[in-house]
Amino acid sequence: MIGFGEIIALLLSLGGFGVTTNPSPPTPEQSLAYAMPEAELVVHLDLVPVVPGNYKVLTKLAEDPAVKAVPELRDMVRQLTGQVDAGRGMAQGLLGLDVVQDLSSATAFLRFVPQRDPSYVLAVRGKFPADLVAKAAQLSGGTASKVGALAMADLGDENALGLTRDGVLLLGTATLVKARLADTWRAPARAAGSTLGKMAEVLATQPFFAVGGALGLLRLLYTSPSPRDGLLSRM
Repeated sequence: MIGFGEIIALLLSLGGFGVTTNPSPPTPEQSLAYAMPEAELVVHLDLVPVVPGNYKVLTKLAEDPAVKAVPELRDMVRQLTGQVDAGRGMAQGLLGLDVVQDLSSATAFLRFVPQRDPSYVLAVRGKFPADLVAKAAQLSGGTASKVGALAMADLGDENALGLTRDGVLLLGTATLVKARLADTWRAPARAAGSTLGKMAEVLATQPFFAVGGALGLLRLLYTSPSPRDGLLSRM
């Protein structure tokens, strides 16, 4: 029987998986428009270079001769593909959202609070149905409310979901989501040398993945630009 390590090695040896180039990557201004000024950790992912192409490869992987030649691997790939398709279909059926084609990028901002869950905001760019927030409130058993003209869904446990005027989906700590849906919201300043300032410089290089933060005395930055080589350095 083929071992798990051998299966992983064989999958990694197959061609097709990889990172492509996004012809219209998000700008730093777009990615940081709903940032937490005091964020201690920022994680950014450009989904366009990663998700659609690799999903297409995954759906055809079970027919690859190298995979078909190993029954255990073939069955595992079919099971994985079925689970991915089931999740995609559920999101489409319940929310009208195609998680493969409709999402373009996501940027998360976190601040760690002693003896409490982190405060956070996840800003997702893409194409979202107008009734997504209402459907999310119904599915979660939460309540829907209005912040000015915009809908917000209370998801429970101090979490909320909302869709901004420029079509960005916000998920996070309820007070933070509400503040960002308000008419008075303005993108925070990005002082030179700050976490947001450094992230703006990094995002200008159009990476598909970047992590930045300031945790105590430790300041780290990791980016994997596409199609450039990855970079690991101190902020």
